[in-house]
Amino acid sequence: MPKTILSSSSKQKDTVFLLPWIEKSIGPLIADESDIRLPVFNFIPKLQLKDLRKPQLSPRILRNPSHFVKVVKFHSVNRFQVFATVRDSAHQILVEFTPQCVSEFERTHRSRITLETEHSLFIISDCKLYHRDRNYILKNFGIDMKNWQSAANHKRCSTIPVLIVNQASQFEMDQIESFEHFPYLYTL
Repeated sequence: MPKTILSSSSKQKDTVFLLPWIEKSIGPLIADESDIRLPVFNFIPKLQLKDLRKPQLSPRILRNPSHFVKVVKFHSVNRFQVFATVRDSAHQILVEFTPQCVSEFERTHRSRITLETEHSLFIISDCKLYHRDRNYILKNFGIDMKNWQSAANHKRCSTIPVLIVNQASQFEMDQIESFEHFPYLYTL
């Protein structure tokens, strides 16, 4: 008898909390044709400490899928500022964890933010969205973006949106690496 693969099990998710939100939230901002890109403040709202203490029970966290990301890679650390790549269930984006965020994370979890947290699920909040130029990306992330283009209109990017994270907490300690490829929001 031939094997039958059910559509519900054909594409397994690494976690039920990780949903596709990056393209829906940031895609329209990239599609904007203007050369001047202003920062977006309060892009992901700040959470209260009571929400972060019991995130599994917090409606504010569970209702907003943009609070959940999986850390893909840490690129560099510079003066307590950590540069990384995170993803949702569909796309990746570059992020900066601010020194304040790193300090609070390390004090709360009693370990380095970069220590055994790659491929684990994070809760992020109090985020801004900045547009960084090529030299900044090359210097801090070690990625040359000269051929990157907007996935929305395939126009070459002069700047790349980077998420600035001021509040982060580790939600799941499992470090499950996916074999599936997740493209950056900006294509190569």
